[in-house]
Amino acid sequence: MEKSQKRLELQTIFEGFTNKFTKKSDKTKHVYYNPPPGFQMELPCIVYEDARPTNYHADNVRYFTFLRWKVTTMTRDPEALDLAPQVADLPHCSLNGAPFRSEGVVHHVFELYW
Repeated sequence: MEKSQKRLELQTIFEGFTNKFTKKSDKTKHVYYNPPPGFQMELPCIVYEDARPTNYHADNVRYFTFLRWKVTTMTRDPEALDLAPQVADLPHCSLNGAPFRSEGVVHHVFELYW
C-alpha cells in the first residue's frame, strides 16, 4: 500500500476516535496532518506527522518496509476525554516518553508503525 493510502487510512481511524466530541460542521474533525507552525488547532485533537520508512532485511534484500508515524494527542483536561488510550491500543504503537504539559495542554507522543 502506498504512503498516501496509508495516511488516508490513518486519518479515517483517527477521525473515528474524535467523532464523540466533534460536530458535523467541523471541517477538520480535530485530526491534523503536518499542521504548519502557529496553526490554531481545536482541542482535544490528534496531530500526526510524516512517516519515515523502516526497512527490514533478510538475505541481503529488503524484506518489507513499515512506515513510522509520530502521533501526538493533545487535550486540556485529560480526565474529561483521553484520546491517548485509543491511540495506544492500535497495533504496533508505543508511547514515546512520558506525557508532558505545555501551556496547559497535556501531550502524549506515540510512535506508530503502520
